[in-house]
Amino acid sequence: MRLLREDEEFRLAVVGLLGISDVQSSIRQLINAVNELTRTVQRLAEGQDAMRTDINRLWEENRRINENIEKFWQENKRINENIERLWQENNKIWQEIRRLSENQEKLWQEFRAFREEQGRFNRWMLSALVEFRDSLGGAYEYYTAHWIERWLEGRGINCDVRVNVTIPVDGSREIDAICYDPLVIGEATIKVSSVDEAEREVGKLLDNARAAEKFFNRRVYALVLAVETAPEQVAEYLRRRANELGIVLVLGREYS
Repeated sequence: MRLLREDEEFRLAVVGLLGISDVQSSIRQLINAVNELTRTVQRLAEGQDAMRTDINRLWEENRRINENIEKFWQENKRINENIERLWQENNKIWQEIRRLSENQEKLWQEFRAFREEQGRFNRWMLSALVEFRDSLGGAYEYYTAHWIERWLEGRGINCDVRVNVTIPVDGSREIDAICYDPLVIGEATIKVSSVDEAEREVGKLLDNARAAEKFFNRRVYALVLAVETAPEQVAEYLRRRANELGIVLVLGREYS
C-alpha cells in the first residue's frame, strides 16, 4: 500500500496489469462521446429553435398573404360591382339612344309627311290658280296674288293683295303683287328657261323689295317668287337660291 501511494512507477505498473488504463480510456471516450452527443443535441435544439422561428415567420407571412388575398377578393368584388353598375348604366344609355333614334325616325317620318303634304298643297294651290286663271282669263300675276292671300290666311293674316302696283322709287318700279300690311312683295313669271333668267327674276324681286321698304318705310314681311314652269335644273337652282335668301318659292310644273 505504501508503494502504491509513494511509488508512481509501481502504481502505473499495477494499473497496467489490472487494465484500469483501458477502462479510464473507455470512460474518457464515453465522456467525450456524451459531450459530443450533448453538443449535437444542443446544436439540434438550436436548429430546432431556428426552425421554429422560421416556421413562425412562415406562418406570419402566410397570415399576411391570406389577408392580402382577402383584400384582393374584396377589391375584386367591389370592381365587379362597379362593372355591373357600369353595364347597367350602359344599358340605360343604349335604351335612351334607341328611344332617341326611334323619336328621330318618327320626326323624319313626320317631316317627310309634312313635305309631301306641303308638296300636295302647293300643287293644289297651283292647280287652283290655273283654274282661276282659265276662268277669269287674267294674267299670272292675279294667280300669284290669290296664292299670297291664301298663304297669309294660313298664318292668320287677312290681306287684299294688289296686282301690278307702280311705286315712284328710282324713277318708277312696277310690283307684280303686293300686300301693304304686312309688307309682302311678289314677283310672278310664266316661264324661266335658264339659270340666268332665274337670277334676273330673283334680282328683280330683291330690287322691288328694297324699293318698297324705302317707299313704305317698313321692313318686308315676306318675298314671294312664283314661277309657273321651269326645267328641272333651273327649278333646283331656284330652290337653292330661295333657301339662301329666305324667299317663298311657288314653283309649278318642272320638265326635263
